[in-house]
Amino acid sequence: FSYSPEYLRVRAVAPSVAFAQCPASPEATALTRKYSGEYETFAYGFRVSIPSPFVGLDVDNPLYQRGFTLLFSDSQESITVYADINSLDWRSVTEAATGYTKAFTDQAARVLSKNRKHILLGHRDALQDAADYSCGDNQTPFSSITVVSLGPDKRFVYTLRWEGKKDERAAGNKVLQELVSSWRFFAPKS
Repeated sequence: FSYSPEYLRVRAVAPSVAFAQCPASPEATALTRKYSGEYETFAYGFRVSIPSPFVGLDVDNPLYQRGFTLLFSDSQESITVYADINSLDWRSVTEAATGYTKAFTDQAARVLSKNRKHILLGHRDALQDAADYSCGDNQTPFSSITVVSLGPDKRFVYTLRWEGKKDERAAGNKVLQELVSSWRFFAPKS
């Protein structure tokens, strides 16, 4: 399986767009940091392989290295890989995934279907939630697949999220699963 250049057109993305609940056309920004191949962050203790020929994009700030966004040729399709402090003190991966899913479904105009399954992210338990939904007055069906895991001491929460049009879900999920299968945890360094 290979990705055609038309499928992979990469553009810069404003950070807030990557976390929008309903897909939106990314705004180009002049300052971006690009990653390819192995990505690792010592602050959050993970490493992941970015599938070729994708390029991970991030804001150009050397103190901010929590993850990246992959953009597909469709301006409404992306994968965001992100780590953050578990500021809501979720005690389990189920609690964390439920929190993320609730925040997401509360903003969707209409959730058409959703399902959940247990997977591994690296050697850690994770949950994968998938949902089909519509946004606002737009009746185009969209999909989202979110993988959530907690670090061993529950200090960090890790998320990988694909979102795009429902008919692009299979191709998007293939790339998401490549990221999931390459994921490795290690002890964070401050």
